[in-house]
Amino acid sequence: NGVRRRWTTICCSAVALIVLCGRPAVAQRPIPRPHPLSTPATPRNPAPPPIVPTRAVWTLVLNSQLIVPPGYDATHAYFALEGDRVAAYSLPEGRRLWMVDARPVLPPAAGDDLVFLSDAAGLMARRASDGEIAWQRPMPELPAVPPVFDTGRLIVATQHGHLELLHAKTGATVWERTLESPAHASPTFAEDRLYVPTADN
Repeated sequence: NGVRRRWTTICCSAVALIVLCGRPAVAQRPIPRPHPLSTPATPRNPAPPPIVPTRAVWTLVLNSQLIVPPGYDATHAYFALEGDRVAAYSLPEGRRLWMVDARPVLPPAAGDDLVFLSDAAGLMARRASDGEIAWQRPMPELPAVPPVFDTGRLIVATQHGHLELLHAKTGATVWERTLESPAHASPTFAEDRLYVPTADN
């Protein structure tokens, strides 16, 4: 009888151990969860709001194609249009001030109440007030980049490396240099220095 009772105890202990070990295994099974409702995707990098709010002041219909990008000064916009015309508009009002016959090959430069146009014949300055010619002069070759105006000076860089600084009011030459390679971007004034990006040959 003693042996029989001992066997029963061992057998029951073994069964109890199996049940206890099985409980954690059942508890660790992942519990199925309902799928989350789909939400519309949001952009990761939304565009920041403008620093300065903008609004349209006026809208202009030119009724003609631009042949080169426009030029600007503080109060005027200059548009070179198909049909060999250049028109000047008032920026505060959007009103056309004048239109003349001209065909610039580069965007206009503007300053000192003048607009500077480069065409096949050379360089011309017209008055911002009425479009009349203030001065004109031939150039040895076409500019490589648009002329640049800065504080009474006009710099012109030609296709073969000729660099010339002009007096903006009169068109007179202040100095000229020959570069080893032509400019590939517009020159930049910085106080008493002039920086000219040139193309490598």
